[in-house]
Amino acid sequence: MKRMNKHCIIRSKNDNIRTYIKENSGLVIIYGATFWGGILVDDNIFKVDYFCDKKAPAWQLFHNTAVINISELEKKITDSAKRATVIIASQDRGTVSSIYKDLMQADLNADVFDYFENEIEFCDLQFEFAGKKYDLFQHSYNCGYFQTRMTERSVELALAKEYIDTCEGNIVEIGAVTPYYFYSNKISNIIDPTDNHKRVLKKSLFDCCGGVSIIVGKNLESL
Repeated sequence: MKRMNKHCIIRSKNDNIRTYIKENSGLVIIYGATFWGGILVDDNIFKVDYFCDKKAPAWQLFHNTAVINISELEKKITDSAKRATVIIASQDRGTVSSIYKDLMQADLNADVFDYFENEIEFCDLQFEFAGKKYDLFQHSYNCGYFQTRMTERSVELALAKEYIDTCEGNIVEIGAVTPYYFYSNKISNIIDPTDNHKRVLKKSLFDCCGGVSIIVGKNLESL
């Protein structure tokens, strides 16, 4: 725990965000709406009262929650007469430093958590599926940095690689995913009407439905 100024405290990695929110009834604010993405919040985890962002004037609602700027945030916390929980939602360390500077200047009555420093979602590097263990797939594109920045791709791509290895003949991929993570010579064509990757055939599925429907049918039957 580190005190930023008279009222604002930075919580350490050992402090659990969910536990803290349950034990305190103040406002919950996500700082960094434009960087939001990997953080999943619903009523079963914790309720967000406001999103705060420097670009707030360009926003109205985000996830059906109001987006406010730092000045409005200061007023909201003061009016609530309660201590707030501010969660920084950026993985870029330069951005985090900039947000800390904003919070320090505002001197908010708040406890500040760096989400990607505090949250450890994956404590194991493996998962089990259908009685078999797999290594979580790691890639810098958007499913890397074990224990801090994992996504569903970490599971999906581990299973996809296993599936591709067991397939015979050529595979047609519908929707460009694998070219951003790995290369397989078994994937003869990748169809996606909007993706600009050099390996992608930019056509609609309906333009290729003759061959694709047969391949997709076989793949689904073997899943």
